[in-house]
Amino acid sequence: MFAGPGLNGRRHGLWAIMRCRSPDHRNGYPHASADTLPPIALVLTGAGPRGLDNLTGKVRDLTEEFWKPESAWRPYDFADRIPILTVRLDQLQQHGPQAPIWLRYGSEDLQTLTDALANRDYLQRTRARLAAQAQTAKAAEAEKERQENEARRCPTCNRTPDQYENNWDASNGTTKCGLCIAEEEAQELREAESRPRCTTCETGLLENSLLEHDPEAVECWKCYQKREFSGRPPLRRPEPKKKRRFFG
Repeated sequence: MFAGPGLNGRRHGLWAIMRCRSPDHRNGYPHASADTLPPIALVLTGAGPRGLDNLTGKVRDLTEEFWKPESAWRPYDFADRIPILTVRLDQLQQHGPQAPIWLRYGSEDLQTLTDALANRDYLQRTRARLAAQAQTAKAAEAEKERQENEARRCPTCNRTPDQYENNWDASNGTTKCGLCIAEEEAQELREAESRPRCTTCETGLLENSLLEHDPEAVECWKCYQKREFSGRPPLRRPEPKKKRRFFG
């Protein structure tokens, strides 16, 4: 049986096209390699279309370990795998071997013999599936990152970690971020510098905690406590003088 015009514009017998290890086949079907085993073509007859379809499915399941890539992580690795093609005899007689009547195990659609041997349908579907999986994984990773950013939003300034130049400045979601803390410290320093100085050492500041303890204090904590420990009374602001009233 001849397959009509084939590789390199020459006519080849069906058996020649099916020989994966021939140099001509490697030129015509780049998917085949030195490790690719010769394919098997099953020409089915003796039953109706439904019966032959059922038979094809049973043979596919029974031979899966021989034609399916060994590892799911390497879906393109067909080393030591046997390509198995099936075709119904009535279709082969009616359309000829070059028609899209061949089913390769692992593919879903009927293909031409050339495409079936090159496994084009499987490769296209696998690339599309892997691309969709990669896109889904990328979207899931982006959603996970978004949720993590939302969970770590600063309760004071409402910024998320991706809005900081340095990630370590970001909040954990419950405490203030580094920028807010730095701003508060700077504000406290500005307020401290604007407060009056200790009348004794002239360098210490009148801290809020001291003024809460003694609102009339005019010394820093250090001088205040030193005076207190020595038994001397603390310095306080002088009481304002009362205005005298004159009666005419």
